[in-house]
Amino acid sequence: MESRRLRDAFSLSHNLRSLVASPPDRVPPLDGLRALSALWVWAFHALFLRAVFLPPEVMDPVFADPVFAVVLSGDLGVDVFFVMSA
Repeated sequence: MESRRLRDAFSLSHNLRSLVASPPDRVPPLDGLRALSALWVWAFHALFLRAVFLPPEVMDPVFADPVFAVVLSGDLGVDVFFVMSA
């Protein structure tokens, strides 16, 4: 039994099959919420990197925009992702 588990751990076909097959207990709306929270974190990092490399006079109007105020709270996206993954 242990040798089969070891073989399956390094089997390309077994791992690819398990990568695309979703388990029966998955809830698609929760998967969508996880994806949105991951995108939220990605958007925060993208905006943060732009702020590092652009001068303040370019980024100040961006930070004043209410839409970007939501993006700047990207740490909440991490919380949502981990709560949904628990």
